[in-house]
Amino acid sequence: MIVKYSYKKFYDISLLLGEESFTYPGDPSFIMEEVSSLKKGDDCNISGISMSLHEGTHLDFPSHFLDGGKNCEDYSVGEFILPAVVVEIPDKKTITKDDLKDLNIDSGSAILFKTDNSKNEKNFTGKFTGDYCCLDEGAADECIKMSPSLIGIDALSIEAYDSVSYPVHKKLLSHDILILEGINLAQVSPGEYSLICMPLKLGKVEASPARAVLLK
Repeated sequence: MIVKYSYKKFYDISLLLGEESFTYPGDPSFIMEEVSSLKKGDDCNISGISMSLHEGTHLDFPSHFLDGGKNCEDYSVGEFILPAVVVEIPDKKTITKDDLKDLNIDSGSAILFKTDNSKNEKNFTGKFTGDYCCLDEGAADECIKMSPSLIGIDALSIEAYDSVSYPVHKKLLSHDILILEGINLAQVSPGEYSLICMPLKLGKVEASPARAVLLK
């Protein structure tokens, strides 16, 4: 069966692992190594990788912070294909509830925040910086009221780097709102899209790398 789509544009909003992505402090480093090589006389080319599941573009599941919370295995593949709204929040260090007061979305949609993280691309240089735009607790509460299925942000974390109790993660995940971190929205205009963000089929894990794509 051939399925025809009417989408005009596709935007790959994923980070290139090992070049654009960086490792969050304290997480296992990203390592990609050559195992065998045709140029060295081996039968084939084989590479291996070692990394944190939170490297680059990735999904956080409730079990990331909630004991007994749902994990990757608890979601069907269809739950990673959903309508999305890209919301631009310019010139802000922190997204607050006041930034979201006029935002209306359909329940079950994804909200993707485009901030100065995408504008200056400082979060996609392969080097860690703790100076990035993120959500505060009030913004998390406001998002919860809209009942989205997923919240995404163009930073490696939706939470402030100096947070010690991770309230934003806990608030969203406790309401079964998935978190998509490490996306690049530099080439994406605000508006409505379809989002595909498939995790790897890893089983009972708290997070997974994802290839995230927007379709217009």
